[in-house]
Amino acid sequence: MSRRALEDALVAELQRHGITGHRITRGAKHPRLNFEVDGRRQFFVYSTTTFDGPIRQTFIAELRRVLRRAGAISRGDA
Repeated sequence: MSRRALEDALVAELQRHGITGHRITRGAKHPRLNFEVDGRRQFFVYSTTTFDGPIRQTFIAELRRVLRRAGAISRGDA
């Protein structure tokens, strides 16, 4: 999986939960997916060093946890 494919999967997960405004910025070491939930800025930092199949699911699960803590999705949503 390429870096672009991983970013597309993460953005698709945001859109699946109704979050359309996002921006990907490059930090010193890792990319950062920036978005807003109820007017509050949120971000998700991920690594670009490995792109095998399981890591994609891991990153999406971690993004869902961030969305859950931000109140964008409830516990039963996935």
